[in-house]
Amino acid sequence: MAIAEKYLIPTAMKASGLSEGDLTITRDGIESLIKHYCREAGVRNLQKHVEKIFRKAAVRKVRGELPPGGLVVDAANLAEFVGKPIFTTDRLYDQTPVGVVMGLAWTNMGTAARRDRARRGAARHRCLRRLLARGLLVFGQAARRCTLRPRSRTKAAAATASRPA
Repeated sequence: MAIAEKYLIPTAMKASGLSEGDLTITRDGIESLIKHYCREAGVRNLQKHVEKIFRKAAVRKVRGELPPGGLVVDAANLAEFVGKPIFTTDRLYDQTPVGVVMGLAWTNMGTAARRDRARRGAARHRCLRRLLARGLLVFGQAARRCTLRPRSRTKAAAATASRPA
């Protein structure tokens, strides 16, 4: 946040030829930019997005479309300048349903919460055993509901087994 306010924004402002009053990026806008567009460890991607905002504002100024008080970029109109958010929320479910296990996965952007739907029968057991072996299964409510149990016999299988030969 401080790097964006003290270095990236003034540098992009100077490079684009805009003055102080032409464009203002609010703290809320910077937070939203970081949260929804730039999650990597460094600031290079954040710098690219800030420069993109200033280039679009410079084009508006040249065309005469800049409002008299200057342009204010906040969380509400950020998508107008940098497009749709790349990262949305990590929450898939408000409450994890039965049959879904939660674990962690490694990605290029770091670790991410991962939800796997448990499968029926032997495939389900293999999936859960694999998650347990790798340490990916998170124990708790979801884990209690997704315990390793032998596959129950279906009604058709039970009826076939009980028939005389």
